[in-house]
Amino acid sequence: MLANPNLRALIRITPMHLHGKQNMAQAANRVVRRAQLQNARFRVKMAQAALENLRELENHSAAAKD
Repeated sequence: MLANPNLRALIRITPMHLHGKQNMAQAANRVVRRAQLQNARFRVKMAQAALENLRELENHSAAAKD
């Protein structure tokens, strides 16, 4: 085995090791981004439904006035 502990530590931190950590971070970011996107899409759907309900209410109240 290598006598120098610093060399051993350097060998342990290989580019592949760093690359693996980078991939994990990217994967985690992708999961978070996907969740945020789905949340945003859900909010848009809910807002559209609320607008539709308001329009229907307006139509009903306008029809009731006539």
